[in-house]
Amino acid sequence: MSGWSGYNSRFNGLYEVSDKMNDDFAVYTHMPTEGVGAGADWCRLWYHKGCWRIGHMHWTDHDKERCCAYTASGPVPAHSLRNQVWFDFNGEGSNRDHGIPKNNFVEKPHSRSIVVTPAIVDAEIR
Repeated sequence: MSGWSGYNSRFNGLYEVSDKMNDDFAVYTHMPTEGVGAGADWCRLWYHKGCWRIGHMHWTDHDKERCCAYTASGPVPAHSLRNQVWFDFNGEGSNRDHGIPKNNFVEKPHSRSIVVTPAIVDAEIR
């Protein structure tokens, strides 16, 4: 995924398919290389209730609506996300950068330039 800037530039990079599923779609793992949480295996991309979400691995099982960023998409595979409007939480810092969509989320400027790259498709094939 690419196109994130500022605090959530940590969401740029490779997302690989995991052995988990949510709402009939794969959950993806991502290891941030910069910013809060860099170098730790905490970040996930998952689908739940009409949105692709980015956030902590714990939420994929226990608090599926909570996230750091999301895009409303309908039930489409992650690699099909194109020209989407992304929203990120209006807060920064460890444990101050997440919530439930529609509460304290703002449209990410230039969010339509965020691209889920073919690498995510390659991960699904592995």
